[in-house]
Amino acid sequence: MVKIIATVGTSLLTNLRREIQNNKTSMQNDRSNEYGDIIAFLDDIKDKTFVCYKPLEDKIKKIKKTLVDFAKKSDYSCAEIKSLLSIQKEIKADLLIYLLASDSVSSALVAMIIKEVLENKLNSGSMINFNENLDVIEGLQVRDREKFCNDGMPNLVKRIYNIADDGYSSEVILNITAGYKGTIPFLTILGQVNHFPLYYIFEETDALIKIPQTPVDIDWEKIGKNADLLEKLEKEGTIEEKKMCQEDIKALKDIETLIERYEGMVCLNSLGIIFWHRYRSSYELFKLYKDEFERYNKLAEDEKNRIDKALLDLKKKYENNPGDSQLKHWLQGCSLPTGYYCFKCNEERVEIRMLWHAESRKGKYGESLTDFYIAIISVGSEVHNANDEYVKTFNDFAMKNRDLEMDKFHVIKIKK
Repeated sequence: MVKIIATVGTSLLTNLRREIQNNKTSMQNDRSNEYGDIIAFLDDIKDKTFVCYKPLEDKIKKIKKTLVDFAKKSDYSCAEIKSLLSIQKEIKADLLIYLLASDSVSSALVAMIIKEVLENKLNSGSMINFNENLDVIEGLQVRDREKFCNDGMPNLVKRIYNIADDGYSSEVILNITAGYKGTIPFLTILGQVNHFPLYYIFEETDALIKIPQTPVDIDWEKIGKNADLLEKLEKEGTIEEKKMCQEDIKALKDIETLIERYEGMVCLNSLGIIFWHRYRSSYELFKLYKDEFERYNKLAEDEKNRIDKALLDLKKKYENNPGDSQLKHWLQGCSLPTGYYCFKCNEERVEIRMLWHAESRKGKYGESLTDFYIAIISVGSEVHNANDEYVKTFNDFAMKNRDLEMDKFHVIKIKK
């Protein structure tokens, strides 16, 4: 089953209005008052945000049947129906369709009608979803540029990632035929970076066009260099700039194109969300305490690889076998900081011990994430000696660092 994420516009309402005004043969003259009421209602809701939907439900019920009948009459009644049926014909697979509406009464109404109509037009194995609590994208409107950039586009990107990462079907297609034209550049970049095929119907024709995958030149090294700050922004959402440390303030200059500033607050913009999500989906991220982070970066490549394998082993055991005794190796006479444990492992016949802590959380897109904090690592001869010196080292560290400050941990990446 292939997921299709489709933005929803209002071409259905535009086309119905045009047909009414042109007095097509399908429109009966004795219903002119009814159609006049529909035109008046469409004018009334044109600029209303979705928060106005509930108070208008009674009026919507009165015209909904006319809208549904119009949408059912032809596969060309609106851009969304035409393009989704064309994609179904093109890829010859069962579809799991998600409709994403803008923050407007009009777009949400159209999405509901499209869902009702397509449920009877799709293949028997296909499904179509529209949940007004999740799929009406707050802030996605074109009257307020700042709201569009700061809220609308980031919320759209987050919802797309939430759908793409839910673990149900790995193949994702973006249908960008309908919706606001201002979303197209961002969605094109999102598709290219994440290898999501993009489809659209060309203007007023029946031609279904697939945008080819092209090389996108992204400075991933710069993103990796500033992973600490990007991870904080992803985790906290917004940060007050004047409360940021000097290191983070300096890093802001490096990622200027990936952030938005608003009334003294800093957050990731749409591009920041797109690129950071792609980066972290390519790597496993761990956080090393300041001294250990500096030591790690000075290691020879083979030594670093050995540590990387141990970290991946820690993550695998934690997720798949949390009761494994190696995760909580007992250290005699050692009082560790609250929530920290000693991990025992052997990589390439070299003994490794590390003091670790894990925190599970929900990501911005609804995905389950676990952050691993590594306070100190002992390797090889530091472990294998007559006096088990690493135990004393761990204990001394724990005595001096009862409360480890989270902002003193730094991100390292390991290729998945």
